[in-house]
Amino acid sequence: KGKEVKPVTKASTTKHTAKATKNTNTNDHGRKTIDR
Repeated sequence: KGKEVKPVTKASTTKHTAKATKNTNTNDHGRKTIDR
């Protein structure tokens, strides 16, 4: 329900999620780095 509140929320959520999911971020970043 809080996902379709505002389009700008998507960008803000991404940044907040990154901080909240530090463990997941590490994996994502590591994978992205290898891809690059």
